[in-house]
Amino acid sequence: MPSGVCILHDVAAVSPNLSLSSPEKRCGKTRNLQILGCLVRRPMHAAHVTAAALMRAIDHYAPTLLIDEADTIFTNGGSAELRGILNAGLYRSNAFVLRCSGDRKEPKIHSVWCAKAIALIGRLPTTLEDRSISIAMRRRAPEERVDALHYDQLFAELEPIRRKAACWALDHKDRLAHITVHPPETLHDRAQDLWRPLLAIAEAVGGDWTDRARRAAVELAGIQPEDNSLGVQLLARIQSMFEREQMDRLSSETIVHVLADSEDRPWPERLPLTKAQLARLLAPFGIRPTIVHRSRTQVRRGYLVGDFADAFARYLPHQPIL
Repeated sequence: MPSGVCILHDVAAVSPNLSLSSPEKRCGKTRNLQILGCLVRRPMHAAHVTAAALMRAIDHYAPTLLIDEADTIFTNGGSAELRGILNAGLYRSNAFVLRCSGDRKEPKIHSVWCAKAIALIGRLPTTLEDRSISIAMRRRAPEERVDALHYDQLFAELEPIRRKAACWALDHKDRLAHITVHPPETLHDRAQDLWRPLLAIAEAVGGDWTDRARRAAVELAGIQPEDNSLGVQLLARIQSMFEREQMDRLSSETIVHVLADSEDRPWPERLPLTKAQLARLLAPFGIRPTIVHRSRTQVRRGYLVGDFADAFARYLPHQPIL
């Protein structure tokens, strides 16, 4: 996000987050934020930030927000309000939050529209991750040699690049506002939205940059981790059960029993899972229990494989559908 890109942010309709994530410390996340801080317009570095401070800072300064150590903010799903503010900043048309302020507690609309880069160990919350272009960072191996980075000289070294990017952006700002791009169809709808501003820049630059940007979009989207929401993980487990058992129906009792015995269960805090909890988890997908077995002495409720067809197709698109 050189300062030129931040100028172009003024004409963009969507503002994807840049996510810098790593499995461990010392993988270069903070260093990348330092470099970005020398290139972007109105950089604002933050590590531990409250929702109220974030909202007011964005509304007042319209900065390029550079958040480090984000894993300490979102640990155990914490700071739902802050997560909501960051989520709301994706599309310009609705990048606003409503809060009451002042002695009279009058409602006021605050803008949450700004460019954002977020660095963390682990993964962002799923809704925020879905609004991000993610770069997976790795620790440098011993045999990988790089030149030493002198931070005290960094701004002077990068200032010519920042100026050139800003000049280019000013020259092409009006044109970029009217460029229509067609992202790769292999990307899902949200990913296509995220990449449109960058693909428009690549098209304006010309040469082989359009093809390079499209390849980057497909490659980065291809390495994104699968949706780790509880509901989607549950769908994947149940799909595996149907495939393994080669049956068109499973009782609620069977599903709960298999999930309880699974060593890689993703929701230990919810176990032992009850049949009622199972029904509540599946209800948002439009899947409800029905009678799967009836005899003179017993009636069993459960789920038919056909009831899952729509959910499997929508939320497990790369898996075979029964």
